[in-house]
Amino acid sequence: MPDSPPHTGQRRLTWLRRYTWWFLIPYPLTAATVGTIQAIRHDHPGGVLALILIAFAVATVVSVRWFDAVTRHEARDWPTLADWVLFAVAAAGLAGTAWLISPFPYRPLGWLLLASALTAAVILRLPARHRLAALVVMTGLIAAATALLARAGLAAPLTVLGVAALVASFAAIIWVQWWSFDVARQLEQARSVAAELAVTRERLRFAADLHDIQGHHLQVIALKSELAARLGGRDPDKAVALMREVQDLARDALSDTRAVVAGYRSVSPGTEITNATKVLTAAGIEATANLPGTDPGRGFAGERELGLLIREATTNILRHARPTRAEFDLTATGEGLSVRIRNDGADSGATSGDGTGLAGLRDRFEAVGGSLDWRSEAGRFTVSARLPRAAAPPDPGRSPDTEGSTR
Repeated sequence: MPDSPPHTGQRRLTWLRRYTWWFLIPYPLTAATVGTIQAIRHDHPGGVLALILIAFAVATVVSVRWFDAVTRHEARDWPTLADWVLFAVAAAGLAGTAWLISPFPYRPLGWLLLASALTAAVILRLPARHRLAALVVMTGLIAAATALLARAGLAAPLTVLGVAALVASFAAIIWVQWWSFDVARQLEQARSVAAELAVTRERLRFAADLHDIQGHHLQVIALKSELAARLGGRDPDKAVALMREVQDLARDALSDTRAVVAGYRSVSPGTEITNATKVLTAAGIEATANLPGTDPGRGFAGERELGLLIREATTNILRHARPTRAEFDLTATGEGLSVRIRNDGADSGATSGDGTGLAGLRDRFEAVGGSLDWRSEAGRFTVSARLPRAAAPPDPGRSPDTEGSTR
């Protein structure tokens, strides 16, 4: 079986993660490149230029490392001691660089961008509840360092406000970009949890039904068989009668279990479609259902086949197609039911004739007097089916073994 392609929500999240990564990682690299070019183009002494380049390199490495960690969700809740040491070295290096290039013979655009990158890196590296405080503290430290330059006559007083505002603005832009990705990631996780919870609830319901049936019958069977064992030597006729009752109870338990399984596998068409739309919605696909005002209920020929068709079509949408929308239309008349399932991720891989896909279901529909067709056009895949009304409702207690296998 081919691997299932990621559903729409996962694909969009992957795209957004890549976009965020390519937004964050090149930022400090570009800032360091601009700062390096500016420093080289001006006549700094060789030793000063070397210190500037080293400071830029350390700040770039720290920023890139932390941006990559938060984007890949490999970062811990708090930076380690080694991380803080690297950050302190990078911050001290940038602060020292500001003194080395003062008085500013040029607009230190690269230095400003790199300072904002380092600020954004420490913001994103901290837990969410501490990020705003970190932005305020980092902006305040940068403003204080610039104020010292202004007091020493190495920068204009207005430079203090300008540098602080620019660094805070650039850092906030980076923060907002990463925040949008983080929100999308959390929504996708919540959607996955909701889908798993729906499956778990259904399993618990089914398990509870089986427990109620089996528990009651087995308890009575245990009591009667124990009593029959005690009466075996004293009253054989009574013991035989009790064991016959045990046989009847065992048959009843088997019949009730089959009825539960049949009811679990075969529900009304409206319920099947509603469940299918919930599954697709949980997978990030916009699914809509157009149902009659009242559920047409049961009592159609090929009712089991219709349930198989809806589940098969839903599986094909998730496994083989890459849709953004799916539509289910159910129409009930006096003659029978009509179902149409469409999606905009057309794929013909589900129409194989090995008996497990739509081709296999077509024969089963025709066997009960119905029809099943499908077509792909203009990027849309449409499945249409029709079923007549049954002469009598099916017996829910009938053994599944007597029905045709779908495998």
